[in-house]
Amino acid sequence: SSFDNDESGSDVEERPLKSANGHECEAHCPSDSVAAVTGPQISCFCCCTRFNCYLCTACLFGACLAFAIIMRLVGASVIMKAIFPEDRQAPSMRQWATTEPPPALPPSSTPQMAAPPQTVAPPKMVAPQLPASTSASSPVSPSGNPGQDLKAYAAAVGTTTPIIRAQNADACKMAYRASRQYSPLMLYSKKWHVVFNLQPKAGSSLVRDALKSHGGFDEVKAVPVDATHFSFARDPLKRSISGFIEIGEGCSNVGSTIGLYDEVVTPEKIKKVVARFEAIVGELEQQRCQNAHLLSHMSRFGDLKTSPLEFVGNVGSMEKDWDLLGKIQERRFGVQAWPPLKTQLVGADQNHVLEAMRKKQWQYKWINESLLSPGLKQRVCMLYRDDYCCLKLPQPVGCNVPC
Repeated sequence: SSFDNDESGSDVEERPLKSANGHECEAHCPSDSVAAVTGPQISCFCCCTRFNCYLCTACLFGACLAFAIIMRLVGASVIMKAIFPEDRQAPSMRQWATTEPPPALPPSSTPQMAAPPQTVAPPKMVAPQLPASTSASSPVSPSGNPGQDLKAYAAAVGTTTPIIRAQNADACKMAYRASRQYSPLMLYSKKWHVVFNLQPKAGSSLVRDALKSHGGFDEVKAVPVDATHFSFARDPLKRSISGFIEIGEGCSNVGSTIGLYDEVVTPEKIKKVVARFEAIVGELEQQRCQNAHLLSHMSRFGDLKTSPLEFVGNVGSMEKDWDLLGKIQERRFGVQAWPPLKTQLVGADQNHVLEAMRKKQWQYKWINESLLSPGLKQRVCMLYRDDYCCLKLPQPVGCNVPC
């Protein structure tokens, strides 16, 4: 195309231009203009003629802006290729969003952060557990030796005699020769952590009433791990006389039983009562009388290998030994407010119990130790040899029991 002169009609010299693809421009620009060459589809155009310099300014600004954008894009592409070669392309946003972790960079390109110092907690100090401070949930034997623990408890509160007596019974191998061994009657009190091995005519009513009126008890066949297995023993000679009075007409019909409360006691009647007692002793020696009130303690304790005794009190010091057991239970299991025996009650209750016991003393007018011959007394002591020897009970005057 051609560029015509303006309205003034002045002549402008025309000169040929070539485009970038080598074609000659079909237009001729004035000499005072700047020729710009575009792509192959547009040959050329003239800019900044004296007729329209504003068009040239806009043209140059647009060209510069386009050039800047192109260079920025090209530069960014070059930089990205330099950082991420083809064998390690930068992960896309979709890859970052997946559950799989992004590929780790080699150690040379990943700065290593030093791990923060770890604070080491000081070791916890465990306070030693003393036997005196064990609770109801404490193990039965903190040291692993129940016998030694019980000795320590007993020594701390008074005497170790009931503990040693129980250990002697557990270790004794002497057989009771007057009767077979019987299953024990064991009463378990969960509240007081005790199992009472009941022995007739040895304070059993006092112990049973104390447990029954303060939480009750259950009959068991084995000793729970959280309980002290205990019992009370009585001098076998005195116990045999008490058992004889209890059974009345049992085991023999020789002689007679004791008389009534208001009956006059005469030497002839006493002789008949003693004769009945001696006959029953003979039945026991022949293992024919099986009354529980006359059997030895050792024959009624049960299997002491599977359920060993831990405390055996003496009826002769029953209140003292009962209080000692309460103190042991407090230190061993944390029990509080140990129940009293009826004989330890104050006021009218105690007086009632003591009066009832005094009224029963009349029975011993008919038979007692002083009314037995030395030979009969020795026979009785030998009959209960296992009790005297295994429980280490004091022997009455006039008895000689070899252990």
